[in-house]
Order: sequence, then structure tokens, then C-alpha cells
Amino acid sequence: MFWRRVLASTGLGLYICMCSLAQAETESKNLYSVPQLVAIEDRSYYFDHGVTLNLGMLPVDAFNKGVIAGLSYNYYFSEFLAWEILNFNNNFNIVTDLKKDFDTLNINIENTAFGGKLDFPDFYATTSLIYTPVYNKNLFFNSTVVHGEMSFLFGGGMVKFNATGTKPMISAGVILRYFLSKGTSFALDVREHIFFDEATGANGMLAITGGFSFQLGTPKGETPVASEEEEEE
Repeated sequence: MFWRRVLASTGLGLYICMCSLAQAETESKNLYSVPQLVAIEDRSYYFDHGVTLNLGMLPVDAFNKGVIAGLSYNYYFSEFLAWEILNFNNNFNIVTDLKKDFDTLNINIENTAFGGKLDFPDFYATTSLIYTPVYNKNLFFNSTVVHGEMSFLFGGGMVKFNATGTKPMISAGVILRYFLSKGTSFALDVREHIFFDEATGANGMLAITGGFSFQLGTPKGETPVASEEEEEE
């Protein structure tokens, strides 16, 4: 009986000591722990309105490939919403080796669209709304911070084909932009243009371009530098 009481008292004492130590450790952590702070910064780079010079490729089909060059003009309503008033690109068509081989062998190829012709675009023009929900900061080679953004666009326009004339089309795509300075940036633009043919209906046309963009006027957040004459006045 005596030993049972001793064992019970010892166990109760150990339990109380363990609970006290656990409580003291918790209080110590709460006392000295540093709260985690999360800071969300305002974006430092954005345009009011600007022009982009584009250069890219237009892989039309197995018989025609294109190198495209053009420009676009964007007007920004806010940091998130912009209107690409005009995007115009001219296509410099390149006939593939497969098409040349068929011509050499006098093999006649008929297309299911374009009235049977192997047609290709001469140029196209679109207008689009651009939505930019993502702004980011990237560490480049562990030494330079590069600001960027990701945008989504949707719009419409027309495409002029070499043999069959103009056709309406709609466009959707993604733009990855990286700012080189307050007033300049590089944009990687990937778009799917969908045009309509009487025989085949909707047809896709992929366009991939890289563009150099520059701000028209003074970038946001910068004060125009006064000339010496203005300072003297």
C-alpha cells in the first residue's frame, strides 16, 4: 500500500513538472518570437501609352512560313487595363523546301480552303483589350532585379491573303513584358489568330513576336526635367 502511494505521488509529480516545463517553453517562444511581416509593394514600372516595334514568325503551314514585322500602339486606362488600338504586321513569306520539291516534280496540291489554293497572308491588323493581373520582380543571374508583368488579350481584326483577299478574324494571346527602364521594355507576344473560310470554317494562325516598347512622353512617377531657360525664368 505504501509503495503504491509513493509511485502514485511520484508519477503525479513528474506529470506536473512536464506540464510546467511545456508551458514555460511556450511562453518563452511567444515572448521572444518575431512576428512574420509580409509587405506588398506598389508596382514601380508601367506605361501611360506607348509604341512597340515587333519582329517574329508566322508558321502558316507545311508549305509557307512567314517572317513578320510591324508595330502596335497601346493606351493604358489603368495599371491593369489597356487598349491596343492598333497592331499591324506585314508578312514576308518564305516557301518551304517541301513546296519547292512538289513544284520540281510537277505535283499539283489542292487546298481544302482558299478555293484550293495554297494561300498565305500578306499582312494583318487587329485591335484588342489587354488585361494585366500579374506584376512580378525577377532575379536575373543572381545580380539584377528585373521587373515584369504578364498580360492576357482578346480582340479582332482582319487578315489580307495573297490570292483570296481579306478575311475577318479574332485573336487571343499572352504577353510577357520585362522592363529595361522606366520608359522601355521587351515584350514576348504569343497570339492565336482565328480567321474564317467559307469552306473550312474557323482556322488557326499562330504568331510569335518579340517587341521593343517605349513610352511616349514622360513615364509615370518621373518629373520632366526643366531646361536651363525655364529654370532662369
